[in-house]
Amino acid sequence: MVSAVPQATYMVVDKYPHDTGCFTEGLFLNGSDNHVFESCGLYGRSFLKRYDLKTGTILQRASITPDIFSEGLSILGDSMYMLTYHQQKNIGI
Repeated sequence: MVSAVPQATYMVVDKYPHDTGCFTEGLFLNGSDNHVFESCGLYGRSFLKRYDLKTGTILQRASITPDIFSEGLSILGDSMYMLTYHQQKNIGI
């Protein structure tokens, strides 16, 4: 006998501004100061930014060389790493 798949429920409690032009690849929320770290990918348009969750105001932005397609984003200790797939490089930030 196959058991039924459990259904998840959710409730939207708030909405925040987001740049829809960003092809989001990695996203981290620093809950202590409401800052978001986001990597945006596409060849020639990859970048990393830190912005205020509530206002969407960009606090820092770093462009990536045009030959890199930014993908995942990870934090390890005091370092942040932007991952690539096609170039098989880790970019320490």
